[in-house]
Amino acid sequence: MNQSISLFGEPTMTEEKDVEMEFDSPEIEGLEFRDFATDSDFSKMSTINQLSLKADGVVWVESEEDIRARFSAVKDRDPRSDVLFVDIFGTSVGYAQLSWDNEPDKIKAYIHSAYLLPEWRGGGIREALFVHNEKRIEAIASKHDFECKKFFQVWTYDEPNDWKRIVDTMGYTPAWHLLEMAHANLSQVRPSDLPRGITVRPPRNSEYHKLWELYKECFEGEPWFVPYTWSEDAYRNWVASSTFNPELVNVAWEGSDPVGIVEMVISDEEIKRTRSRVAHAWAVCVADRWRRQGVARALLTRGLIQARDLGIDEVLLDTEAENKHSAMKVYESVGFEVRRTFTFHRRSISPK
Repeated sequence: MNQSISLFGEPTMTEEKDVEMEFDSPEIEGLEFRDFATDSDFSKMSTINQLSLKADGVVWVESEEDIRARFSAVKDRDPRSDVLFVDIFGTSVGYAQLSWDNEPDKIKAYIHSAYLLPEWRGGGIREALFVHNEKRIEAIASKHDFECKKFFQVWTYDEPNDWKRIVDTMGYTPAWHLLEMAHANLSQVRPSDLPRGITVRPPRNSEYHKLWELYKECFEGEPWFVPYTWSEDAYRNWVASSTFNPELVNVAWEGSDPVGIVEMVISDEEIKRTRSRVAHAWAVCVADRWRRQGVARALLTRGLIQARDLGIDEVLLDTEAENKHSAMKVYESVGFEVRRTFTFHRRSISPK
């Protein structure tokens, strides 16, 4: 058992701009592209992100505080340098963002996204942001002179939507698929027994990093694994997040060693904005030697009951469609059902 995967909140690695990117700007009155200006832009990013994703069929909320924490977690660069805002007569209506790391690897994915309020779509703004992202990434990738395959990477919800329409015209190829599963019958959940020799309790502060190492051990080697997603910067972002609650992290212990984790995430900001009492099973992983022994099922049922007792109506979970550890069978056995699918797309970056 090795996953669920989060689509969102990826840590951003950047380096200082020394090249001005050029792209065709739509002729729209009052249109201006600008860099990140002040910390007040974090609030704008949170609002634009939510409304743009909602218009593309995705319900997700990242609070201003969590975006701020995500940016603060990066210690060796300033992520603000790779956010490009779109203003119309001084009002922010969209933004683009990049993420990558500087470490050599066999495959390096340079991830990008562009968010735009629905009322401003159709005029070429989002397409211009997409082109800006690609040109900026090409400049960054050209400085990474280590030998590896380099790709642009984006993700889309698979039903027709504006972002998918743009990606489909840009020559990207589907690389792997993600399923969103939902559990809406929490009243039916019953606890499942743990295997002998395993206990369950929340982690102590001094044990958080052990959990992070287990996450990396579980996920490394998967086709979607990107090293910086489990970097020390990402670790700091995880524990600093407003949604990190150790009481909602169910950990299976073999003595003093963590061997399984199911982490439930409940965002008060998301509940307030969406008016839906939803939680997320942010990560599900079990160490190799304890797979297929009931650890994941026992942790999941405990997490679901915990969420139910806190007044949650529905729990969502993301998992790779081609999961080689048959995680879906476990998820379905405790009541999760597939709700929607997402695709991660890549396109090779030509060497300069």
